[in-house]
This record gives sequence, structure tokens and C-alpha cells, in this order.
Amino acid sequence: MAAAHSEWLLKASDGSPLVDPRLGRAYHVLDPTHPDVARFLTDLFRGLRKDGFTYFKLDFLYGAAYEAARHDPAVTGTQALRLGLKQIADAVNPPGKPEKAFILACGAPLMPIVGLVHGARTGGDVGVPQMEDGKAGPPHVGFPLILSMARNQAARLFFDRSLFAIDADVVMAPAPQLTPDEARVMITIGALSGGIFMLSDDLETLPADRLALLRNPNLLGLVGGAAAEPVHLFSAPEREAQDHWFAFPQELPPLWVRRDADGGAVVAIYNWSDSARPYRLHFSEAIGTDGTFSVADLWSPRRGGRTLGIKRDSLRLKLPPHSVRLLRMKAVVAADQP
Repeated sequence: MAAAHSEWLLKASDGSPLVDPRLGRAYHVLDPTHPDVARFLTDLFRGLRKDGFTYFKLDFLYGAAYEAARHDPAVTGTQALRLGLKQIADAVNPPGKPEKAFILACGAPLMPIVGLVHGARTGGDVGVPQMEDGKAGPPHVGFPLILSMARNQAARLFFDRSLFAIDADVVMAPAPQLTPDEARVMITIGALSGGIFMLSDDLETLPADRLALLRNPNLLGLVGGAAAEPVHLFSAPEREAQDHWFAFPQELPPLWVRRDADGGAVVAIYNWSDSARPYRLHFSEAIGTDGTFSVADLWSPRRGGRTLGIKRDSLRLKLPPHSVRLLRMKAVVAADQP
């Protein structure tokens, strides 16, 4: 396509086709302001929709917004990105008709795509193979990427449902790339994201104990509900005011809470660090009030969780490195107390 239609591409300052500087190989970028590109996008996605596709993940969208020479020089990068997305959106969901196709944006600046997509990735990839000399290398998954997943979830939580559905990326439980505790952390983040929840392991080859983590009924019961919010988000600000793909454990809030209408809550307590740590959960911090609560451990395979008993005002926990405790707390009225 680039050779046959070089006029369809964004141009660098010297007039040559722009090369995306973020990728290891030479990739060019379509110019959405060119009328032939508009027709190409419309025909392509209209055809895919006609063939029965209803889910469209659009990646590397940032390229359309690059500063470059365009067919229409009056259009800015942000406007060009929205123009191309609008062409695709109208092709798969014709205006005036019920929307039946879901568009997920990926690799995109988030505010400019509002109103044109149904969901958006809010962070980097956490579970894709690395290509090394044309061959798939070790899976690109590990606890530093889970830290990044949590950081991006905290920073972009405000987008969820008000502007589009959050995609924190897939959850995985691979062995030996992740320990069981690390897999629980990753699954918990995804289940409590409030947004899109997808699996990415080869389920046919996954060990039975890891598959059981992904099938835990208590975790799956949280999917699609409200998002958990980090408590004291700004008590540990970023040490580096620059874009990096990792996060430091001391920068991430350990306590995340999803409050229920009945006064109870689902509470996640994370240990992001490399060493075991004690944690005292103060109910007033998590729930907003002291009192007596029944507490259940939701990472138990038992449906409804393993009962930890009736607790008052606080609960002492011990967390291994790279781990999470996931608790359901329900207020106990005086008549229910033993």
C-alpha cells in the first residue's frame, strides 16, 4: 500500500513518508485528511462489519496525531485522529441506527478519542511476546508491568463509564513467569477495574492450579461492577515527572476500596514491595467508619469466600511480597452479633 499510494501517507518535513519513530521497524502512517484514505477506511470497515464482525480493536492510533505534513494542512494532529476514528465509527455503526459494534481504542491519547470509542486501553501492554530477530522471545510479563498496570488504573480511573470503558489490559496467570501471588494481584486489578476483563493465557495448556485462579467465582463475581478506588492516592507522589513504563512500589497506594450501597465494601490490600510486610487495616480508613464487620477472604475458592469472623474497628494482616488480600466486609448490626 505504501508503495502504491505514497500520497496516502503522512509526510516528514523533507516530503518523504513519515516513519513512526516509536517502532523498531519502518512503519508509515495513513493520512485521514486524504479523501482516498477516507474512502479506504470506510470501505474496509464497512466490509468487515458486513462480514459479521462486531468487535474492533484499533491499535497504534497515536500515529494519526503526529506533527506532519497532511493533505489538508489546516487540520491539526488531534483533529486528524478524530477524523479517522469518525470515519471508522460511522462505517461500523452507521449514524441513526442502533450501535451493534464495539470499538476499543489502544495506543491512543485518551481525551481526543472521547465520544468516538466505547472502550480504551489506559496503559501499556502487560502480556505480549517480545519479537527478537523475527522470533517470539520470552513473554513480556512480570511484576514491574503489573505495577505499571496498577499505576495507570489509579491515574485514569476517572474515565471509566463516564467517558468510555476502561481497558487495564488482560489478566494472566502464567507459570513460571508469575508466582501465584503475583497472578492474584494481576487478576484482582482487572476484576476491580470496573471495565473490560479479558484473559490472555493459553487455557488449554495452563496448569490446573493457575486455571483455578482465573475461574475463582468470587473474583469473577466482581467483574462488571463498580471500580475499586485507591485510598490516599496522592500520599506517595511520583518520584519522576517523566513518562516511564514501570512504577516504583512505594509510589502505589496499598489500599483500594469498592464501597457497596449497604455500607459494606470489597477491600483490596496490596503489598507492592519485594519483602513481606504487616498491614493494619483500619475500618474507618476503608469504610469511612469504625464498627463491627463480618470479613471474608474472597481469594478462597469457596463461593462467597472463607469467613474470617467478626472483626471490630481494625484487622491485622501479614502480606507476602508481591501479594494481595481481597476481603468482603459487611456491617454487623447489634442483633446479629454473637
